[in-house]
Parts: sequence; C-alpha cells; structure tokens
Amino acid sequence: MLHLMETPNKSFKIQDGVKYWKENIQDENDKTEEKINEVTVNLRKFILNSMINGKIKFYCSENETIPFEDNEVYIPEKFRNYLKTLIVGEGAGIIGIANSRNEIINDMNDVDVVVVDILAEPKTKEQAIKELENTKIYRTMQNGERVQITAEEYFPESITKLEYLGYFTKK
Repeated sequence: MLHLMETPNKSFKIQDGVKYWKENIQDENDKTEEKINEVTVNLRKFILNSMINGKIKFYCSENETIPFEDNEVYIPEKFRNYLKTLIVGEGAGIIGIANSRNEIINDMNDVDVVVVDILAEPKTKEQAIKELENTKIYRTMQNGERVQITAEEYFPESITKLEYLGYFTKK
C-alpha cells in the first residue's frame, strides 16, 4: 500500500488500499472474503503503525485544497497579509507559517511574498512568471553557495508551498 503514500500531501482511505489490492491481485485464492478481511486488518495495522511513527497523518475531516489553475484562482488579502507579517514583518523569525491544521512549513521566504502579491488576482502561469522575473531569486546549495535561479525554475516550488498551505481561492 506504499503507493498510496508516495505522493506528499495526498489523502487516502483504507477502502482505497483495499480497492487497489483487489484490482491488482493475481492469485484467485486471494479473492475470498476471508483473505480480503485479512488484508483490511493488516492495512489498518500498517496505517496505525505509520501514524504512530509519524510517517502519515490522520484527520477526521478533509480540508479542501484548491490547486493553482490559470486565471481561476487567487490568494486573498488575509493570506497575503499573514505571510508578509510572518516572513518580512514583525513576526519574522518568531512565529512559524502553518496551514489550517497547524502544520508548519519552514521554507517560505521573501520571494514567496512577491509570488502571493502577484497572485492577488487570477493570472496565468506565464503572466505570473513574467512579473516574477523582476525579482532576483537565489537558492542556497548544500555547500552553502548561493546561486541565482530563474523565475520559471522557482515558480512551481512556490505554488507547491501555497497549495500545501491551502491559500488559493477560486474566483
């Protein structure tokens, strides 16, 4: 059932694992109700053990995460102000940035503040990247060296963070 956990931030239910198993079993002897019940019990044990060890997170309710979509989503002012306060304002270095489940994201930076301002209104990816090109963007390498990267390289990273935080709203 590891395939269910391969994509970060992906939700799944135990029934999804059982369905995957049923669709991929080869041995006809494994299609019995007894075997299906055994697989279900084992999957529940696996998930519980993974939760205890911090490999997966458990939620009783789902948060709707709206993905970036050209000309369809924007970032509301309350989220833009929140990020500005915590990244470049008086909260910088004091309070962490989190989603609605209080899951912290540590790699937000001042370039992400520029991205959220660019996305104050719905835009295409190309329009946003063109505006972001006016900003110098640097990445720190493992050896400590800072190298400049392009807006096109950075934009998808920023979008992934903002989707994870759940900051996009449909127009």
